[in-house]
Amino acid sequence: MNNLLIFYLTAVFLFPLSAVGNSADSVALKENKLYMGIGLSNTSYHIYYKNPTTESAFIAGAVASGYFTPLALNLGYQANNRISLQFGLAYGGSKNHGFLADVYGVDYNFYSKTRVVAISITTRFIVLNAYKRFPIYATVSIMPAWGKTTLRSVENCNTVITTKSAQDAGMNLFATAGVGFNYKIWRRFTGYAEVLLVKSNLTGENSRYYDWRGESPQYIQVISSLAFGFNYNFR
Repeated sequence: MNNLLIFYLTAVFLFPLSAVGNSADSVALKENKLYMGIGLSNTSYHIYYKNPTTESAFIAGAVASGYFTPLALNLGYQANNRISLQFGLAYGGSKNHGFLADVYGVDYNFYSKTRVVAISITTRFIVLNAYKRFPIYATVSIMPAWGKTTLRSVENCNTVITTKSAQDAGMNLFATAGVGFNYKIWRRFTGYAEVLLVKSNLTGENSRYYDWRGESPQYIQVISSLAFGFNYNFR
């Protein structure tokens, strides 16, 4: 999987850059334009921390933590009729609650909260422009993400309440690749839809089961790989 990702990143990033200098695109270069938009991903990412205190014995496995689904504000540049480069500022997070009760009548409530800020760098290369209405493109992204997770446990033993808490913070670097298509909405507004084919945490762990919802039916996993958004073209 990592070798496939490295090959895909190299091919999609370097080939479009070499194509920019091709004289055959001289006409397309006159159509350069800047755009801004909003992107919503249905894909969940998982921040992994080094030496995490939030995985201590009293809360380990009790509640999901470290997950976020990014909502991004994007600024892009359409280099020509095939290539675009996009920068995004994203924010995401999650809250979870878990409950456990042991045989001695002690109740445990667990709460987790994760907040993440990320910056994405994305290249898109149109591989098929069907009637110039639904351009189909390949897309690759690099996304450093900084996150903070707070976990809290509340123990209730015969009305005696004991609270414990832990917190972790750190950065992971994600790489993704997929395919998508553009469509015109109205005048300068365009929309897009994408499906994520490759997702890798380059600095943390990767789990097919947890990070790709491996316990869910196949159609749920496909839905969880989708992304949507719209852009406003300045000219």
